[in-house]
Amino acid sequence: MRGKFIFGIATLFGACSSTAQEALPTSGENVVPKQQEQRANVPPFALSPNFRWKRVERIDRLTLDKKLLIKNEALNSFRQFGRTITSTLWLHCGEVNPPLAVAFSERVGIEKSPRTRYRFDSGAIHDTGWLNDRGEVLFLGGSAPRTEIFGELRMAKQLRVMVDLPWAREVLIEFNTTGAEKALEQLPCGKF
Repeated sequence: MRGKFIFGIATLFGACSSTAQEALPTSGENVVPKQQEQRANVPPFALSPNFRWKRVERIDRLTLDKKLLIKNEALNSFRQFGRTITSTLWLHCGEVNPPLAVAFSERVGIEKSPRTRYRFDSGAIHDTGWLNDRGEVLFLGGSAPRTEIFGELRMAKQLRVMVDLPWAREVLIEFNTTGAEKALEQLPCGKF
């Protein structure tokens, strides 16, 4: 009996913790969970086997509007409370939030604006970033225009994000952004 109970609890927690990374919360938007997302029948835009950008199409269940997102998994992970936390870089055309967001596999903080610094390759260091209300998504870019942020990303080979989180402390997250120009061409707002 005890084994079944523990298995049930483990299954419950396993199912709950995997959804945060795949969902990009935006203010007031309800997106379809990963299991129900519909992917576009578009040939992949991968240039090589190690190409990291993936196209994801989500449908708003209320309005049935389609939203195109591009994601890129981090090269590394970090530990918090003894658990491994993974990160995903999301590119999107939302009007409310900045176009770059790092989604974490679980809540990483409650502080709205942790000390954040990021840079593309060896370019300028930017220091704007804030967590969403649930502490699962770090938005990068602040009030910088989308063209400026995407302009830097377009030719970059690497994005490094350093954020001081309350529970995991200072962590460095690295993304291979090679091929970002091709990925940005998939977004309606990425062509300029």
